[in-house]
Amino acid sequence: GRLRRQRRRVQLLFQDPADSLNPWREYEYLLYARLLLAQNRAKEAQIVLDKLAHSAQVGERKFSLIAISIQQALTQAKLGAEAKALDHLETALNLAQP
Repeated sequence: GRLRRQRRRVQLLFQDPADSLNPWREYEYLLYARLLLAQNRAKEAQIVLDKLAHSAQVGERKFSLIAISIQQALTQAKLGAEAKALDHLETALNLAQP
């Protein structure tokens, strides 16, 4: 149903997670990373998220970096890297402080 529709949508946009990322399509890339995670392709999701995080840091997009850090935490947890997952959550919390 819903997952299948989303899969078709993002697969049309992204052929290779190692391709360079367009910052104007950040939402779609986050959706793509979530889709990869749902498909048990956490390593590929992490590639996308790492590139997104770098782009958000360079562009000083704090709110984007918070969302990306949370998704990175979920991805690391799926990979069994609990310490890295907690590091990403800590990053998100620190960025969210007033």
